[in-house]
Amino acid sequence: MPNKLKNPRTKQGDLFGSWTVLDEPVVKRNAKVRCQCGCGAIRAVSLGNLRSGKSTSCGCESDKRTAVRSTTHGGCGSSEYNIWAATIQRCRNPRSQAYRHYGGRGISVSQDWLDFKNFIRDMGARPGPEFSIERVDNDGPYCKENCVWATDREQGRNKRSNRYITHRGQTKLISDWAKEIGVKLPTLICRLKRWKDVARSLETPVS
Repeated sequence: MPNKLKNPRTKQGDLFGSWTVLDEPVVKRNAKVRCQCGCGAIRAVSLGNLRSGKSTSCGCESDKRTAVRSTTHGGCGSSEYNIWAATIQRCRNPRSQAYRHYGGRGISVSQDWLDFKNFIRDMGARPGPEFSIERVDNDGPYCKENCVWATDREQGRNKRSNRYITHRGQTKLISDWAKEIGVKLPTLICRLKRWKDVARSLETPVS
């Protein structure tokens, strides 16, 4: 029976093209390891093919190239598909490096959008290379009602620290309100998230 010691050359979480290694590989002739593709598909992939570069995805990369060649507007073309696949990964794959900023803090992808065809139906083609997907409500899910294509500059205005709050007839950035009431910005953001009450968050004295 082959020795099944952990393989020192490849470890859980390693990336090979679009593949993410899900399990700890073992030393074994012709060993395979369970991997997840960027599109979400899970397959048992040969370690040798991963390391040599013979296997870089479940086949979706080839499908994307075929779709671009055969569809007038690219259909599930590379840029839209890559953005969609990355969104799924950071919200649903705990092994994704970005997961803690998305799925880890409760950001989800609507069930409808787990199918790329529905995503492209709702979002349409990416307007240009400078555009990426943005959530209107930065604490809300990825779904038709909460997402638009936006430039980096437009997205910068939607950061949690750059959001506007209206209180007693005055509208200011959260960062400006924090300075005015004398609290640290993270403290004010935490209050707003916990209490969901603007007046209480702004008027409660610093203890």
